[in-house]
Amino acid sequence: MKVLLLSSEYGPQMKGGLGTHIMALAQGMARAGLKVTVLVYTMERARTVVDGSVTVYFVPVSASRFNTRHGSMRDEVLAVNEALTSHARTLFSNAGERPDLVHCHDWYFFPTAQDLGRELGVSVIATAHMLQDPMVRFWGGQPDPEVSRREQSMCRGADAVIAVSHSMRELIQNTHGTPGERLHVVHNGFDAAPFLESAWKPAQVAALRQSVASPGEKIVLFASRLDPQKGVAALYQSAARIVTAMPNIRYLIAGSANTRHDGQMMQQLAADHRALEHRVKLLGQVGRKQLSLLYQIADLAIVPSLYESFGYAAVESMAAGVPVVATDVGGLAEIIEHNRTGLLVPVHVDAGGLRHVDVDRLVEAQLRVLGDPELARQLGQAGRERAVQMFNADRMVAATTQVYRQCLERQ
Repeated sequence: MKVLLLSSEYGPQMKGGLGTHIMALAQGMARAGLKVTVLVYTMERARTVVDGSVTVYFVPVSASRFNTRHGSMRDEVLAVNEALTSHARTLFSNAGERPDLVHCHDWYFFPTAQDLGRELGVSVIATAHMLQDPMVRFWGGQPDPEVSRREQSMCRGADAVIAVSHSMRELIQNTHGTPGERLHVVHNGFDAAPFLESAWKPAQVAALRQSVASPGEKIVLFASRLDPQKGVAALYQSAARIVTAMPNIRYLIAGSANTRHDGQMMQQLAADHRALEHRVKLLGQVGRKQLSLLYQIADLAIVPSLYESFGYAAVESMAAGVPVVATDVGGLAEIIEHNRTGLLVPVHVDAGGLRHVDVDRLVEAQLRVLGDPELARQLGQAGRERAVQMFNADRMVAATTQVYRQCLERQ
């Protein structure tokens, strides 16, 4: 089986989990005997990377190519998809073969997937990692109408749509009316090896702990983008109350603000919580390898998101054996079994449809784990077993290739 993947990222060096997901999926499918080609949009130079049995083409699109038009999102999307489609045509013409399936990730590259599917007579699969509409409404944003239209085109036009959680499946069906027989749930999978304790030497772990915290301090780790979706406000609100009850505590925040608005939000939170100045340490964006080491020194991982379609931050911390406190929403509620592999706290919806983390319960859950070493050990051990067994790359690959086979049978 020959598969073409379309993505904006490949590899863990990018921000967010998409690049990691694509790499794990591509490498896993190659191990399973599929021939995998990946096209990745880049604003840097063209390059080709042979990653084992996976060939990755980074296709450059100069900003001037769409800046010379009207500067709208529609023109940008059109220019990028024109470049990818052209590259794919040349690639398959020179190779003298075509893919059996085209698989795009999120709405951005669906035009290329759709064009190639029609030209080559092959099925198009789309994975929805996020739906801007309705998700950004959950934290007070307004979906871009152009993005909403393109999300709907993908969810209605693809031969099969993969949702990364049952919660996402429900959102897709309720929002865009995708027929149930074309909707499939495949939980994300990942390589747990870098997050296991055996990946690091004790001296490395001790050196890192000494550099970020004082002796005897408990460490709470938050690892994610710094934006409203991730519940950063609730994190600060809860931390302000916990340091009063447990002064010997350190919060580490690994992540960055991707937009000016998010940067302003972080400045305001710092100003509103000046008492946390010496209790919260901002580490900025860290690489995946560094993040896996951070988990080795954490006493607790916190994932207070208003919504998560899946939740890599939860499964990675679980794989590291770190007890997790997360919100009872979306994919997080499917990853974590409350009171067995972590603790879940409620998110409430107000009359206007906005979501709010229950800060009282968030404080209670953190104090419960931090104050009970035996509970922390049990949650960490059970969480590791679940993450490694249920959310590994092989399970993701097997479920994805099953979707491929169904499409090929219909095709």
